Amino acid sequence: MTEPQQTCAHLLLADACKIDVVLDAHLQPADALMACTLCNARYLIELIDISDGDWAYRLSCIESAAYEATVRSLDKGSCDIHRAQQEIFSLRHHATDITDQVLIRADGVNVGLPRVSADLPIPQASWRELPCDGRWLASL
Repeated sequence: MTEPQQTCAHLLLADACKIDVVLDAHLQPADALMACTLCNARYLIELIDISDGDWAYRLSCIESAAYEATVRSLDKGSCDIHRAQQEIFSLRHHATDITDQVLIRADGVNVGLPRVSADLPIPQASWRELPCDGRWLASL
């Protein structure tokens, strides 16, 4: 079994990370592409639970080249209505390494980065298929 991918040390620093593309939203970004402005680490963040003002995200590291190509392509747009969906699918399923950490955001700011033990699996479903009722966060 391979070791989980490690995140950069800057995720909790104010103004160190920026969201380049929001892929899905519910009051705020639910799924997004986020980049560290200090070390150029690239991430896919995907909502897994909400508790009061805390939003928990599954965190995947993405190779810079794949990330930049996807952001460029999504910014450029296309007349093919399925192209963006296909690119996101490819990025999610072929170019990511899921970490053993979850990103906690409150009011659009990264506030926590706890490691998750193997006893508490990080949900892999879309936030639209999860209850997002705070129970998973409470068990953390």
